[in-house]
Amino acid sequence: MSTSPPTDRVVAIVELLLDVEDGATVSEISERLGLNRATCAAVLGALENHGWVDRGPDRTYRVGTALVPVAGAILTRVPIVDGARKLLRQLGDTTGLAASLSRVAADHTSVIASYGRDRTGPADRTRLPMFPPFGAVVMAFRGPAERREWLAHAPDTATREHLERFLSTVRAEGVGIWRLDDAMEQVAEAIRTMSTMTGRSDLPQMSAFLQRIGRGYLASELAEARTLPVSYMAAPVFGHDGRPQFEVELHLLRPDARADDVRELADELRAVAKDLTLRCGGTPRPDS
Repeated sequence: MSTSPPTDRVVAIVELLLDVEDGATVSEISERLGLNRATCAAVLGALENHGWVDRGPDRTYRVGTALVPVAGAILTRVPIVDGARKLLRQLGDTTGLAASLSRVAADHTSVIASYGRDRTGPADRTRLPMFPPFGAVVMAFRGPAERREWLAHAPDTATREHLERFLSTVRAEGVGIWRLDDAMEQVAEAIRTMSTMTGRSDLPQMSAFLQRIGRGYLASELAEARTLPVSYMAAPVFGHDGRPQFEVELHLLRPDARADDVRELADELRAVAKDLTLRCGGTPRPDS
């Protein structure tokens, strides 16, 4: 739980401006974030004084040049940011697929690096809510109480039981593999679009559809099949506290992937996740 709402407002405004290429007015920011217009104006004024935002002649605000040294410091001091793009490029070139890295927040994941966007990969800063079935690879390695709270949002007992088994598969395999379903891909794209337009990552009205059609493969299904319709697979990247801080994803979008190929791709993905975990100061899984 946040202990500083004013700080949350500043962060929310900066993050929103990072997501809009053409800038945003005070009114647009106020509406998207659900904040008082006067509050938004005051925060933007302070950020402008420090050069963190710039106000254009059309009264739109954009991120300012004073953030350039901040970005440079992050690239220098946070090893995962410096090395992730190279690893994603290697992964993409090796597999011929799009790859991405997402940062894990409390209630959403957001893409911070990607490669192979011309191969139907995600755009940077794409956000998805931590709402079933999204966030399963992260939740698989969180504590029992957090898992129960996440699973409680499942729409029915059957879905909840399948998700529990899927979380067990992810913990055992170190990777989650998702079924390719046209409806799932269409709704996921709708969520990405809505998130970009509204600046919100909590879209339960859209996620309710995905709860019913988004399905991860269980260990038994992976062992028995010869070919699989696979949308994407993801593996957690652990921090020094033993919790997933990032998630690395490989986007297959193959209706008839050979099971042997899927297993090889999972090995490639786990290797990248292990490398990134080491860069985060975390401890890789013993069997990774």
